[in-house]
Amino acid sequence: MTVTATPSTPPGSYSVTVTGASGTISHKLTISITVFPQPDFTLTADRISLTVRKGSVGILTITIASQNGFFGTLSGSCRISPVVKNGPSSPAIFSIVVSSGATATLPVMIDTSQNTRMGSYTITASLSSGSLSHRITFTVIVTH
Repeated sequence: MTVTATPSTPPGSYSVTVTGASGTISHKLTISITVFPQPDFTLTADRISLTVRKGSVGILTITIASQNGFFGTLSGSCRISPVVKNGPSSPAIFSIVVSSGATATLPVMIDTSQNTRMGSYTITASLSSGSLSHRITFTVIVTH
């Protein structure tokens, strides 16, 4: 016999009664099954907005926290919008390892040059492992 919990099954303890019968003989067995929450991770940033002067570098820090025993390597990428000639740059692709029950920090460096266009940019960092995927968005303002 196989008992399977669907992804929508709430975590908790459940009782299952199994009855076996043959002719006039029957037996019952009650077993307890515990459904644990899915391993996951959360993302938080040290700020939601960063102001960077043209020609300098700004750094935001993303904290990744293991939830419910999650562990593994996260692959990530950053996307900047709007995409403009001479816009700011950030790391395109990266990876980071998170241990079960721990946190990891990921510095995201925003690089500008003297030719970077002033204005407001949205940066979305996405991290994933297998079927798990989360993203966090922040604003970078480039000034003179």
